[in-house]
Amino acid sequence: MSSDEQPLILLLAGELRMRGGTAYTLRLKRGLTDYGFRVSLIAEDTSQLSREICDKLEVREVTHMTTPLLSRVVLKLFAAEFEDRPPPKLIHIQTRQMLKQGMLLASEWNIPCVVTMHDYLGDREFLRINPHICRRVIAVSDSVRNDLLARTGLSPEVVQVIRSGVDLGEMTAGQEILPDDRPPVIGTAGALEQIKGVHFFLGAAKCVLEKFPEAQFLVSGSGPEEQRLRELVRSLDIEKSVTFVPSLNDFSAAIEAMDIFCLPSLKQGLGSIMLEAMARGRPVIATKTGGVYSVVKDQQNGLIVPPGDVEILAQRIIDLLTRPERARELGEAGRDHVRKEYSVTRMLEQTAKLYWELLETADKPQASSAAG
Repeated sequence: MSSDEQPLILLLAGELRMRGGTAYTLRLKRGLTDYGFRVSLIAEDTSQLSREICDKLEVREVTHMTTPLLSRVVLKLFAAEFEDRPPPKLIHIQTRQMLKQGMLLASEWNIPCVVTMHDYLGDREFLRINPHICRRVIAVSDSVRNDLLARTGLSPEVVQVIRSGVDLGEMTAGQEILPDDRPPVIGTAGALEQIKGVHFFLGAAKCVLEKFPEAQFLVSGSGPEEQRLRELVRSLDIEKSVTFVPSLNDFSAAIEAMDIFCLPSLKQGLGSIMLEAMARGRPVIATKTGGVYSVVKDQQNGLIVPPGDVEILAQRIIDLLTRPERARELGEAGRDHVRKEYSVTRMLEQTAKLYWELLETADKPQASSAAG
């Protein structure tokens, strides 16, 4: 099949910023061409990605796709670009925030679409899906799928679990974990949002520093909570021991600088950045919540703590600092688990299989299915 004959898949994203969901999208863009597809990626905001990444992956920015009063006009103009050439064969909506826009484009072109759910619906949030247009919902974990089925009228056949994967070829073990010749580095990475629980991580840092004053803490990421977190560091009087790294194209360098990775989220669909840390052999301490708990098995390939419990999180960090050999054992076990169960190859294979199934049945009538 020549490149012109390969089906064109449109990846539709909102704001691309360095977090697990964006890493997922970029891996699809890089990898799906090996499975018989041409892939186009458009996003509403690419300002937080480097120009090098945007140029290399041919990421296109189409602004105002979600702006009230403007969005329909913008989408109409974008759809009109395909009047003289075949439109995409399928749209893969990368976040539910772009669901409405994706379904409008799919309806305009009379093609199917699919949406990925990375996390849970909010307390008062509804998921409105036209099942004749949006044929599948991808959940990144069993926990996200179960939550969707419990809170919506979606048919179980519509919601499919495809776990996010990490590119193991990119992963290196890096520096030795907790060597004797330098201070230990304990870190977290991801979007700086309240639900991510970074304030609990910083509270734990204060407790750990009382026993290990030489320890360093790393917070990698950006988001609406950044200023408050910086103020919290000042109020705890731990500024000399905490480093913020807000602007990175990815989290690789930050993770490689860590000896211990913490995921203090109050709610988490899966934890893609945590998977990257595990793939690099970093021992993980994560909260017992949602998809995280399905990956990390307490005392087997990592440590589990209750969400929001500063004292227990601090104690688990102290335990690993006191027993570096145990930390290395958990890191190795975590790396083995991720390499077996969460490779990007598996994610791409399952996603490509779903695409082909949808393309084969695109012209067939769809059975009705309720939606929340």
